[in-house]
Amino acid sequence: LALPIIWALGAAAFWLVPDQKLIRAKLLALQAVVLLTGLVLTYRGTRHSAAGRGSPLDLSVLVFAALGLLFWALSPDRAVSQSEAARLLFCALAFWTASRSLTPTSTGPFLTAWTMGASAAALWALLESAAGQARPFASFGNPIFLGTALASALPLVLTRALHSNGVQRILWSVAVVLQGAVLYLTHSRAALFGLLAGLTLWALARLSGRRLMGALGTLAGLVAAAGWLFQGREWTHALIWRDALALWRAHPLFGCGLGRFHLEFPAFASEALKD
Repeated sequence: LALPIIWALGAAAFWLVPDQKLIRAKLLALQAVVLLTGLVLTYRGTRHSAAGRGSPLDLSVLVFAALGLLFWALSPDRAVSQSEAARLLFCALAFWTASRSLTPTSTGPFLTAWTMGASAAALWALLESAAGQARPFASFGNPIFLGTALASALPLVLTRALHSNGVQRILWSVAVVLQGAVLYLTHSRAALFGLLAGLTLWALARLSGRRLMGALGTLAGLVAAAGWLFQGREWTHALIWRDALALWRAHPLFGCGLGRFHLEFPAFASEALKD
């Protein structure tokens, strides 16, 4: 089985396999894809049938994994920290397999599966909304998770719509509208702001000279206006960040232990956040 096809199956699983709280079928499916890819790469490496190649981020990811193990070793309760350390190592493994099995010329099946899966999940969520679900979540079990996933999918399908013609442009444009509408229905402010921030950086990178200075000035004005409009509003996430800063000040060097935030944070939560 070709590696790009395995990743295409992983993309479909990401969007369509339900996220069950106890079994976590979605996570298990993605782990299976990464492990299968790693086994294929290892087999090819032992048979010398594929030339090994590195990535500019190899050292950074290696340090990331090593620090995960270090913070697990320094944790006051390693049993609690074990699952988080396993996630960090899995992320490093996912990077290793993807960087060595996908190239710019072999991502076609993955990108197609990703876009079609995102559109299918968006249609699923749209049907939930039509059935009376206030904030649809499709296979993700949480509207915020769905919104974040769609925020990462929209730039890809938007690019396809802009660089295609005829019937394909119509189809991709429909997918843009569908995914964008469901992103709005999730009412996830973080996902929407993240998407807008990413698109803003994408646009600024393509400007220069006076146009860039004008765009930066306009952006600064919009940020200032937003800050003034919302200056009197209490945001729950802002309270969490403020109280998390107090937790960091109590453990500034090695933290409170890998994966122990949910255990340590309540002692630092303010009354405003608890209310």
